[in-house]
Amino acid sequence: MANNKHPGRIKSALLNWLGVPVSLTNGEFWREWFGTSSSGKVVTADKIIRLSAVWACVRLLSESVSTLPLKIYERQADGSRKLASDNPAYQVLCRRPNPEMTPSRFMLMVVASICLRGNAFVEKLFIGRKLVS
Repeated sequence: MANNKHPGRIKSALLNWLGVPVSLTNGEFWREWFGTSSSGKVVTADKIIRLSAVWACVRLLSESVSTLPLKIYERQADGSRKLASDNPAYQVLCRRPNPEMTPSRFMLMVVASICLRGNAFVEKLFIGRKLVS
């Protein structure tokens, strides 16, 4: 049976924050629950991107992935797949994701976000029923 080094840590953390509004960006709340890094320093995406090694890795990954072809396929009844170039998502993702970005630049930003934050969010915009961005 493993020894718990901090027996009342969770209970005391909960009692300290009970009734206090907490936002997702409240660093103090999250440090109390999950602690800091092993060095004792707070590590955030904004801080690590200043390190040249991190920047080089993120840049290499995002630029490499963004050069790969992006295709959307449609599953056929027999289990095969067919290029779905008439799909509205194909036109948006593979031709013009938004007015400011090319498909390559869009994918670069998505991959960089995944590398630094562990996820990426993409919003679909419609005009009426038409997917536009």
